Amino acid sequence: GGGLYAAGQADERIRYTVFTYVHHWRDEDLERDVAALPPRTGDRYVELPALGPQVAELAREITAGERSDAARARAIERHLIAHGRYTNEPPPLDGAHTSPVEAFLAGDLAGHCEYFASAMVVLARSVGLPARLVNGFAGGRENRIGGFVEVRRPDAHSWVEVHYERAGWVAYDPTPPDLRAGALATLSLSERAAELASALELWWYQRVLGFDRSDQIAALRRAWLAWQRTDSADDAPQLRGERPGSRLRTAPDDLRDGAVAALCLAAVATLWIRLCRP
Repeated sequence: GGGLYAAGQADERIRYTVFTYVHHWRDEDLERDVAALPPRTGDRYVELPALGPQVAELAREITAGERSDAARARAIERHLIAHGRYTNEPPPLDGAHTSPVEAFLAGDLAGHCEYFASAMVVLARSVGLPARLVNGFAGGRENRIGGFVEVRRPDAHSWVEVHYERAGWVAYDPTPPDLRAGALATLSLSERAAELASALELWWYQRVLGFDRSDQIAALRRAWLAWQRTDSADDAPQLRGERPGSRLRTAPDDLRDGAVAALCLAAVATLWIRLCRP
């Protein structure tokens, strides 16, 4: 089904490390490609509900004169951005249309991202382009104290993907920019305090609550390697005029202290996790 599952106990912590490569296709590359159904369950991406003829007419009008599938997809995206208006309070349905998408397309194109993404999917499918709606998060705010990007609930977003024979799924975003979201000004004192709180919270989850078996094994491995380096330094040949055991004495001591500290931290963190878990 395209999902990822792990068998285990419900109270176990599981860490997923996922690597992905995203290729940003250029319009000139897509011009030589053609829209095609995905290999599996592809028919579902061209299915349409019962809609009035005005939707298909609008789709043909927007894409008239375009010679490639990529140009047709881009024309639909540009039309919605150019003629639409972003708002979290779209006008109510007038009763003359059977679906919100039809009312949106027949009105003044005022709505939020779900309206624009749904409208592009319907228009794309009306001209034979396999398309799907995608829900996720876009953007985020950089936390300069912790060195990470914080994704919040307002960053939730909907966009569209069209499937091509060679390029696969390619993303399009037909939502006009939210004019309320201007450039971020200098952070106030309260915003800086919130940034610091977020950084401390992430550190707490990563270094204390999330100190799982992988972290424990990594800490023990680093401690063991540090101990081995210490023994190797003590067994190294002495230089002429040196007292036995005087060479590099400070560094091995520091390494031993670090190894012991890592072992203690691993033991304390393990005990803490066991006590905190329900």
